[in-house]
Amino acid sequence: MNKIDESLAKTSGKSNRDGRSDDELMLMLTVGRNVRLLRTRHGMTRRRLGTKTNISERYLGEVERGRANVTLGLLLRIADVLGEPLQTFIPATKEDPEISPPLAGLISRMDQHEQANTYRTLLRQKKPTEKRNRGVALIGLRGAGKSTLGTKLAELHGVSFLKLSDIIEDISGMAVGEIIELMGQKTYRRIERQALDRINESHSIAVIEAGGSLVQSRGSFDTLLSRYLTIWIKATPEEHMQRVIDQGDLRPMAGNDLAMDELRLILNERELYYSQADYTIDTSQTAIEDSFALLRKFSKDGFKPGRR
Repeated sequence: MNKIDESLAKTSGKSNRDGRSDDELMLMLTVGRNVRLLRTRHGMTRRRLGTKTNISERYLGEVERGRANVTLGLLLRIADVLGEPLQTFIPATKEDPEISPPLAGLISRMDQHEQANTYRTLLRQKKPTEKRNRGVALIGLRGAGKSTLGTKLAELHGVSFLKLSDIIEDISGMAVGEIIELMGQKTYRRIERQALDRINESHSIAVIEAGGSLVQSRGSFDTLLSRYLTIWIKATPEEHMQRVIDQGDLRPMAGNDLAMDELRLILNERELYYSQADYTIDTSQTAIEDSFALLRKFSKDGFKPGRR
């Protein structure tokens, strides 16, 4: 039991009065925490998830706080809408594979940056014979500057600048939002992978702008990390939000008084994934020219012949 769970368990007096065992309390707390993390991971508000699952927003709030014992049927509905396997929400059992103690000990002594570097190294050594494209992939949320910087970098090197979202829409004949709305996350992830495969097959070198949530698709993100030099283009939550609004898109604020809190949750939860990139460029309060100078410097290896 970690410190957060211990604290939550101690403050759940109501559940204790309901006669639930400690194991039941911990299961409720863990499932609720996972529902909240996965919801924010997919950029979905509680209200929207409630609408799509036909579960009241108030009840979802109780589930996420670990105060409601969600039924398997409701959890299946939530998993289906978010496009996640049911077992993602449920704590691992003792029978699940464990990391060897020496390796776990080594990892525990690493900071987040060191863990990210180790992961990239192991990933690239796992499939040493896999063909690697040359080029650069930019990751991060909307509003950080991926499109602006990516276009300039592609022009500098005389290669294609490819937005993964454009390829997805070309394959499906629908806007990204419509795919998720009408077909769900599972279908979107499948098309996203098809789009990435198309780029890999048709371009031996390119600058790619990946969608902000691609890092949550382990297979697609592993492909990006192993085949391209990856750079996280980041900004503060406030700048992310303001830049998107300045572009004329007011959807981040539509029907959601807690939009900034949700955005902070998404950034905080995805940081571990974004930080696995080879380099990071923070564009907050930074001129485009200065950010691009860093991008030129960091991306040189991505355009070297025979990069591995």
